Amino acid sequence: MFYDAPSIHTVVLKPLASGAEYAYSVAGDDREFRFRMPPAAGEAYPLLFGLTADLGQTAASEASVSKLRRMMAGAPVHAGVVIIAGDLAYADGWHSRWDSFSRMLEPLAASHPVMTAGGNHEVSYGEAWIGYNARYPMPHRESNSRSNLWWSREVGPAHLTSLCSYCAYHPGSLQYEWLLRDMAQVNRTRTPWLIVTLHVPFYHSNSAHVDEAAGMRASMEGLLYAAGVDVVLAGHVHAFERTHPMHERRPNRCGPVHLNLGDGGNREGTTLPWLHPAPDWSAFREGSFGVGGLTLINATHAIFNWSRTACETQYAPDHIDLSPLCES
Repeated sequence: MFYDAPSIHTVVLKPLASGAEYAYSVAGDDREFRFRMPPAAGEAYPLLFGLTADLGQTAASEASVSKLRRMMAGAPVHAGVVIIAGDLAYADGWHSRWDSFSRMLEPLAASHPVMTAGGNHEVSYGEAWIGYNARYPMPHRESNSRSNLWWSREVGPAHLTSLCSYCAYHPGSLQYEWLLRDMAQVNRTRTPWLIVTLHVPFYHSNSAHVDEAAGMRASMEGLLYAAGVDVVLAGHVHAFERTHPMHERRPNRCGPVHLNLGDGGNREGTTLPWLHPAPDWSAFREGSFGVGGLTLINATHAIFNWSRTACETQYAPDHIDLSPLCES
């Protein structure tokens, strides 16, 4: 592998006031970028989060990025952050692909904060988290985590926790012990919403990646349930699926809703077929490309919206159909 690029520069801007707008420019670039900081911990309703995973770099990926940018720009009152639940660039050892992915993501990431979890394409193919950690530093030190691969952050009325599906997660591991501490310090008066992000879904009804998260689910699901997690975000399966509230492999009104968002648009295509019949805990599933938007209305209610951005069809250019009425 040969890769020649300038140094990667990381700049920390502080202190930044919650809700304030900032403008910045990069040396050697005449453009000016603007972004608004998300609201501080506490009540800030309604608050919108943009959601996706397994993004990649195709025409469908670009459509998903464009949709997320429009969605966040049109936030009802407050815009939170965009969350990518793993598998970002699909660089797979070709580090120039990280650069091209950043150019594709720039219109969104320059104007809205993007927070991420690591996926299998960030660790496999010789990646070993190197490209990911260099380009996507997350607030792990601020959340007393020893690894960039698991972290937490309060955004408005939500406590966001991100976990690593490909790191040790058994009791006694660094990640497990950190999760215990993180869940214990959540203040549900200040942040009544508790949202967890990881890459491999605990629950899905697709024919691919069946029970790949069984070990992590056995170790950590009880912690998430005891803490009262509201929503679990995942990817990995290249299709969209929403479950009913779940715990221990069956519907449970006190468990979290699982949103599988691996339909961002990557070159590997959609993951089909679904298992039939659909289990009773699967509320909705769709094999097209798309993105999600989670709007927190108040301390007890939220609205989730999934929007199709493209479909995978045999005869379309590059097998990507951008028609709004397409079907995979």
